[in-house]
Amino acid sequence: MGRLCGGSLVDAPCVLNHDSRYAFVASSSCVRVVSMRTGDTVRVLDGHSDNVVQVDISPLNMMHLLTVSADGFIRFWDYDEAICVKTLNLGARIASCFVVSDGDGEDTATIFWVGDTKKGQKQKIYKTSFTHTSSSSVVDLSNSSVLLQTVKTASLWCFHKRTQTFVFSNEKTMNVFPAAATQVHSFICGTTITSLAVSQEKDEVASGDKQGVITRWLGMFSGAESIEPLKSNLHWHAHAVFALAYTNDGEYLLSGGEEGVLVLWQVSTRSKRFLPRLGSPISHLAVTGSNTNYVVSLSNNCILVVGAASFEVSHKISGFMRSPIASQRSVSCGLVAHPQNQSLLITNGTQGQLQIFNVDKDEHVANIDVTGRNYISRTYHRQISPIDITHTAITSDGSALATVEMRTDKFFGNDLRMKFWHKTRSSDKFQVNTVVDPPHQRQLTSLCVHPNQPKFLSTSVDGTIKLWGFVPHEDDGKSFWRCEAVVDYNKLPCDTASFTPDGTQFVVACKHVVTVWETDTCELLRATELSNSSVRATSLCVSADGAHILMTTQSFVCNFDMATLDLVFAKKMKAQHLVVYSHNCMTDVDGNGDGGLDKIMTKSKLYAYQTGRAKNSFKVHVCSADVEDPIRTISFKHKPLAITFKQVGAFVCLVVLDFRQTIHMFLLTDDEEAQQEFATIEKRTAPLYGVEEDNAGKAYRSLFGNSSLSTATNEAGRVRTSAGESYQPVSVKDLFDVPSHLLPPVTRLANEFLDLMLRQRSAKNGTEEELAKAKKRGEEKELDRNEDTTMDDLEDEDTDGFTSKDEGKRNVVVGNRKIPKGHENGFHYDLHMNEQMKVGESIATKCDFSFFSPMPEIVSAPTEKEKTKVTHSNSEEKKLTTPKTMKKGQKKQGQQEKKGTQEEQTKLGQQVSRISPKQTRSMRRASKHTNMQKK
Repeated sequence: MGRLCGGSLVDAPCVLNHDSRYAFVASSSCVRVVSMRTGDTVRVLDGHSDNVVQVDISPLNMMHLLTVSADGFIRFWDYDEAICVKTLNLGARIASCFVVSDGDGEDTATIFWVGDTKKGQKQKIYKTSFTHTSSSSVVDLSNSSVLLQTVKTASLWCFHKRTQTFVFSNEKTMNVFPAAATQVHSFICGTTITSLAVSQEKDEVASGDKQGVITRWLGMFSGAESIEPLKSNLHWHAHAVFALAYTNDGEYLLSGGEEGVLVLWQVSTRSKRFLPRLGSPISHLAVTGSNTNYVVSLSNNCILVVGAASFEVSHKISGFMRSPIASQRSVSCGLVAHPQNQSLLITNGTQGQLQIFNVDKDEHVANIDVTGRNYISRTYHRQISPIDITHTAITSDGSALATVEMRTDKFFGNDLRMKFWHKTRSSDKFQVNTVVDPPHQRQLTSLCVHPNQPKFLSTSVDGTIKLWGFVPHEDDGKSFWRCEAVVDYNKLPCDTASFTPDGTQFVVACKHVVTVWETDTCELLRATELSNSSVRATSLCVSADGAHILMTTQSFVCNFDMATLDLVFAKKMKAQHLVVYSHNCMTDVDGNGDGGLDKIMTKSKLYAYQTGRAKNSFKVHVCSADVEDPIRTISFKHKPLAITFKQVGAFVCLVVLDFRQTIHMFLLTDDEEAQQEFATIEKRTAPLYGVEEDNAGKAYRSLFGNSSLSTATNEAGRVRTSAGESYQPVSVKDLFDVPSHLLPPVTRLANEFLDLMLRQRSAKNGTEEELAKAKKRGEEKELDRNEDTTMDDLEDEDTDGFTSKDEGKRNVVVGNRKIPKGHENGFHYDLHMNEQMKVGESIATKCDFSFFSPMPEIVSAPTEKEKTKVTHSNSEEKKLTTPKTMKKGQKKQGQQEKKGTQEEQTKLGQQVSRISPKQTRSMRRASKHTNMQKK
């Protein structure tokens, strides 16, 4: 009983839910629900016994997920609660399936599906119906009616829902089969078809071939299927087109292939748009139901979500990464457990990179770009030789990393390079410190790290053994790595090497000779020869207690005594991937020296290796150094690529990576309760959407952001949100600056916006206290705005009714009053005219004011005597309100004022202080109006 993680994420197309917040990813026999906001797996839908071949949203309920598996079952899931609500048993292995609803609001659906025969050489097409609201949770549909008895096995299937027509291909043949007919219509193509897509709106089919040509089959579902339809070609790809997908309106076509470039075709104009350098060939394409996102599945086990408006990658879902080329998917570095965190594994990732994967959380943590090279597709038939990472090792404190990269090319020779990396304190990422080019004259065979010091040991086919050390802070203030010693054993090629647990010695297998060396002095201590000089070691390790040397050859598993180099035993077996329980994992949580193992299985003597295929399975043997026979044997369906050990609490866990990128973990103990607890994955039960909110609120916030007036609260007084997410304001310009087929429906936006406005108005008519506060705040803002309007602002305005400071607002003359800047003193208006208004012209001739607020009462202008008194009682008001035509009167009045008494001046000052701001503004307007009439 063990635990699984990793796995392939691109065996079937990925699907997003109705609001693009969660992605549904098929991984082996289960489906992962991944949050697009955090990238975490929030649900695991596990119930099938074979691989899931298809994932889709149920046509009967948008909150249900439909999964199709090769085990012959179709399951409907409530993905919010991770519960299977309906299971359909079709009774045969399913190759492809299409579920069509019988109508809006109906609970019945029709299933068209393709079943494989037992031999796998022929297929059958079936049709059946079911009712979703039936009381039974398991429905037997094994007696489905057969539409077509025999079909040559096809790997590409499509279905046109309106005409209920199947479209499938067999190598160079395009086949069309209407469900109502009895005969298949076939059309011959020039090259092998590699992808298919059907447009549900345009009634056309697109096919991609091995040479990169996309063929559009026009009028395919017109009713005359026997007549070969018209064809139109689109050609940009240089290699095979692996994926095609139409948008929902059929106006655009997505294509991708071996080049790793996403191409968006506009079907009517044949124009193209590119998204290059995706890093891997494209295997699947999908379009969301709202046309807002494109889902791209890459062959390196990565999924990209591309925004339709920006045509840029918005989200990325990474699994256990692998090389984009199937023939180059090797794990030459093995599985290296991080010494500071046993949950982190360092191994080969996508081309030219290392990856860090967390096996406990089942998530991809980070990539380390070692080579700095992007993926390049092949030229003609020859694949470009990539740079492979052959070895890696990390120091015991996790601060330094060593990598070896090599490029093998028979035309240009080999390229060999060693790099030393240091972890930065600020970003916690590895950066290159030293590059050695080349470290050896020929290919490296091993790279191991000292258990306690920052030292690395490398061996090569050229017969040299090099010890690398760290030199901190020389004269220039920089630290670097250098070669401290070079030794060899009679120039014999070195095959593999390993340090002892204490680091005082290291063991090297030089062809058929096993040698032991002193680490500090690099002095040869002892050596022994194998009985057969043609035998070469494939892997070598020293047990955790330092008492045994374990070695595998092409045909034997050998155990030597470390002190004397005597052979303890040799068992004939073809073994590989030999690993020992490392000294870095020797810390016991409970203080028990055996760490929860059986008495015969002690940590200090534990090792494991893999054997070849036998009876359709691969075996991994767990052994103890003092026992010849394996203690435990575990069988695998797929070939293991790497093995390692890790510490899990007080127990030892065996970690195995297989060919399908699935990581298997087995707890090495006989305690069934501990095994059951280890195998049980904690299920997340919190609802995905939290407290649901209405669609209108979601639409409004997506456009304009959060509003304090429209924030809803629950009974406890807390803000009601959706799973803790915050809605960021979206620019209206960016929202509508998209192609026409991506614009949201007008009716939907209008209804939601009007509903929201009605709720806001009812919220504003709430308590009297809130209304009073809002009114008070409005009066203060209006008063501040009016006081900021001075005579200088009025004089700077153009006489044609427009302001020079803000050309979006107008000054309108109504009768004898001029209303500045749109709305003053409660007079609100909004002009939607392109023509200018003349001074003195009535605004009633330009627009209708029947829906405007009433104009405030106009205050009569003061008399000449009042203006004169106010002008001389306040020097500041004098500069603003005194017109030029009254200069003589001002001088005369000023002379009389000087002769007056102090009491009269005080009285005038009190009168001025009683004048309200509203009367002052009216006086200013009247003064300006008088000047304009005189002119």
